Amino acid sequence: MAEDAGNAKRDNATVPATSLVDGLERFGKLSGFLTAAALSLSVFYDWSFLQALGLEFAEVPTTLADHLRSALVWLPGWVAVLSLLALLELVNRLVEGFRSETEIIQGSRNPVFTRRLRRSGDVAVLVAMALGVFTLFLFGTSRSVYYSAFMLAWGVLSLAAITHPRAPLTRWSALGFVMVPFVVAYIGMLGSTRAEGMLNANPEWLVTLKVGDSTEIVRATGVRRFGSVAVVVEPARKLRIPAIVIGDSGLNVTGDSGPS
Repeated sequence: MAEDAGNAKRDNATVPATSLVDGLERFGKLSGFLTAAALSLSVFYDWSFLQALGLEFAEVPTTLADHLRSALVWLPGWVAVLSLLALLELVNRLVEGFRSETEIIQGSRNPVFTRRLRRSGDVAVLVAMALGVFTLFLFGTSRSVYYSAFMLAWGVLSLAAITHPRAPLTRWSALGFVMVPFVVAYIGMLGSTRAEGMLNANPEWLVTLKVGDSTEIVRATGVRRFGSVAVVVEPARKLRIPAIVIGDSGLNVTGDSGPS
């Protein structure tokens, strides 16, 4: 009896330790996955930014540190959006009593009407996106319209897929299936929008470019540093590519109150 009691105590003592190790392993895997995801999204953000300026990665040498630093630009806003969506989802689930979609529909007085009503929200979002994309196609020249068009098309196709009766998806797997391409396109749109904002802004920077012994002062609408180089946006040059790349050692930037 005493030996059995001692074995039971040892077994109970190993359970918390094993749980702690498993928890640390899961945390490490999750941290690695989130870091890799943030890095991948940052690379796409920077690629979209340079594309809007007519540049390529081959012309702008970057490092992993540059891309991780870019995450500080888009990540806070996106975290705020996801937090708001998570809060709204939690409130919605609390109001619905954490019942499944089938339970809510079958428990209503008019299941057919309830099913159509609950699907109307998704349709309304897609209609609003379609109107926005159509307006951009008619009156806009922004590259962001292509990202918006992709998000609209993906929204229609993914919604049709996850609502199909034979779709073998749980609630969370369906959410991931819909959101991952949507998030990637949205991050790309943020990068493109930021570059286009620089192109359309008023000159706010006095930039001294040093090439050898000669110097040139230009009024730029934006400056973006990438490690050893910097991208200077100066649409006034009327070039096909309204941005120039220069070594960081040959660049001196000061603020300016605005165009003269």
